[in-house]
Order: sequence, then C-alpha cells, then structure tokens
Amino acid sequence: MSCAVIVPVYRYEMEPFEKISLLRLQQLIPDDVYLVAPDGLCLDEYVNIWPDIRIEYFDSNYFKSVLTYNKLMLSTELYLRFSERYDWMLVHQLDAFLFHENLKKFTDTKYDYFGAPWIPSQVVHPNYKNSYMLKLFGTKISVGNGGLSLRRISSTLELLNSKQTQPTSWSHNEDGFFAYWGVKSKKFKCCTFEMASQFAFEKNPEALFRMNGKKLPLGCHGLPRYNQKFYISIIRPLLNNIMGVDDALIEKYESLAYQESDNSIIKLNK
Repeated sequence: MSCAVIVPVYRYEMEPFEKISLLRLQQLIPDDVYLVAPDGLCLDEYVNIWPDIRIEYFDSNYFKSVLTYNKLMLSTELYLRFSERYDWMLVHQLDAFLFHENLKKFTDTKYDYFGAPWIPSQVVHPNYKNSYMLKLFGTKISVGNGGLSLRRISSTLELLNSKQTQPTSWSHNEDGFFAYWGVKSKKFKCCTFEMASQFAFEKNPEALFRMNGKKLPLGCHGLPRYNQKFYISIIRPLLNNIMGVDDALIEKYESLAYQESDNSIIKLNK
C-alpha cells in the first residue's frame, strides 16, 4: 500500500525540535514526503535540510489559525491532491517524532484512521459543545490526535463526501471528526485503543508505555509539550545517529521544554 507523508508547515523558520523531527523523518522515510504549505511561503530552511523533499502549496487562508487548519484537514481538496498516487496519508506535524518506520503494520489492517490514544476519553457530538448537551447526546471517543495520524485516503474521501456540509460546520478539532465517525459510521473505522497505543503516544506516555508492554509505538506527538523528561531518555541516544543533528542542535533541544499548561518555554529540570 502506497503512503504519502505530509508535513504541514506555516512558518519559514523552524524551532530546534522541529529540525530534529524533520531530520528523523528523512532518516526513516526518505521518499514520498511532502511539505504542505501556504502559497508564497519561503521554504528555504526546510529545503536546505532536505533538498529532495516535495512541496504542495494550498491557499494561504488555510494556515491562518487552528480553525482554518482544521478546515484544510476536513477538505476533500487535500485528499484529492494525493488520491491518484497514494492509498494512505501519514500526517506528521513537526512536533512529532518517529521511533520506527513500520507503517505496513497498520496499513495492512482493516482500519481507516490511526492516531494516539486519548487519556482520558473525550466526549463529542457534531452539533454540541455544551457540557450538559454532550453528557446527554455525546459519544465517547478514545482514539484521535491528528498531529501524527494515518488515514486511508479513499475511505476519508468517502466519509467527507457522505457528510456533505458537516465538515464545514464541525465545532471541534478535525481529529475529533474522524474519531467520532470512526465510532459511529458503519464504513469508516477508527482503530482500537490497543492498536492506537502501538501507533502513537501523546498525553500520558508513561502510562501508555506500561500498557503497551514497555514497547515504543511508531512515534509520538506533542513531544515539546508533554512529559519531556520521559522522552529525552528515549530520544537522546538516537540523536547522534541522525545525519544533520549536531552538538549545537542537541544542546538547544535539551535546554528547552514547554509547560503543558500554556506552552511557554521553560528550562528543563536536569
């Protein structure tokens, strides 16, 4: 099964961890990787790191905010751009990091969507955000997280077309749309919690690591925000083997962490 890897970007400069993330992706999956960027954005810094990376430009209005980015991820335009050449799409934001490259383990299954498990579960509904209404009518979902996610393109297009105007009026983040319909739809299937834990970690990685038999998943998402100490012990030994990661970049990476509450930069407690 063929798979396109898309890396959504909206800034011309990268943070230290983003450079490491991109270089790790280049090391493990060197082909069929695309920057998905707004029209007119200078991508020299990315191309200098990865000269052979491919580029797909989209309307810059999609990259103005989280809300507009969600619209891109819920648009048939995105998936149609890749549908003639690929069966799958791996979304790899630059706050993700891959531990291995075995995508076939997931593309050989019956599922259409893979993301990190959500702990605790979330409750969503297409028409409600109010907590009382969600309690009455919402659906509990435990798998989502679009930042590092794998989507079957044909099934995704079929779902988006079948829901017609719903994607444009969806009031939650885009991953919630696929997670919700992955539970409710008879045709579009989100992976199980167990399979999700083998695919990716986001929040509560230590708990997921124990639940996963102390085995690492394909990758993780939100690393600069969630449990840096846990990940540094795993990632640090890998950095010297990634071409392009020098001592200066490692030092910058190790000296920064993000508070989970507000994403502000703080010194990492050694």
